[in-house]
Amino acid sequence: IAITIFVLLRRNQHSKKIISEQNAVLLQKNEEIQAMNDQQENLLHLVVHDLRSPLNKIEGLAMIMKLEGPMLDNQKRLLHMMEEVTRKGKSFISEFLENSQVQYRSRQPLKEHFDLRALIEEINKEWSHHADNKNILLKCELKLPLRPAWSDRGLLYHIIINLISNAIKYSPNNTTVHLKAWHESNALHLQVKDQGQGFSEADKKKIFQRFQRLSAQPIGSESSTGLGLFLTKVLVDSLNGKIMLESEVGRGSVFTLVFEEVFV
Repeated sequence: IAITIFVLLRRNQHSKKIISEQNAVLLQKNEEIQAMNDQQENLLHLVVHDLRSPLNKIEGLAMIMKLEGPMLDNQKRLLHMMEEVTRKGKSFISEFLENSQVQYRSRQPLKEHFDLRALIEEINKEWSHHADNKNILLKCELKLPLRPAWSDRGLLYHIIINLISNAIKYSPNNTTVHLKAWHESNALHLQVKDQGQGFSEADKKKIFQRFQRLSAQPIGSESSTGLGLFLTKVLVDSLNGKIMLESEVGRGSVFTLVFEEVFV
């Protein structure tokens, strides 16, 4: 028995040594990967700055041209095209940068107590102006408890505006977008419903993937980078939430999100 115990102890010590060495290797690899990510992010910021610079110059030149005086119709048309291309380019760069930051910095949520009702009402007021440009009615329905929410306020803000902006972007004029929020036990339920183009079954299989071009197209002057819903899914996952989609082509879409332990 003594010999058996001795052998087992030696094996245990040997195993601990191997595990310790492997942990040290893994720690070093993680530090190297983090350093590479930091370098890539710094390089990305430099590239984005270089891409934004000429667009900002074009935007500035367009503003100067407007101040020069009356223009012919074809000049106005060309100027409008310049402004539109610049706007879409800057929008794509911003969304691409946000996507990269999510990938390189998958940070832990910074939870705090805050007034969720005030946050949603702020978003509703802000995006009602965007909806008005397409004669879209943005309706908000809240059934929330009086006690504060416990979550990451910034992440929830981005999740909600991503879904609302998408709903407005893909909906025709003179329709309604519904934003609902309610609680069941300690869980928060969020829902964004539109009367837009809807998604096909093929779309639903890839809707949360990066850089996907779906059958539904933005209505009006809006553009799409194929990153919005991908980013939304990443942010929802970071809060351990669930996102579900109900949709039919030509009959709009309903995105429902559930976050547990928000009203603890």
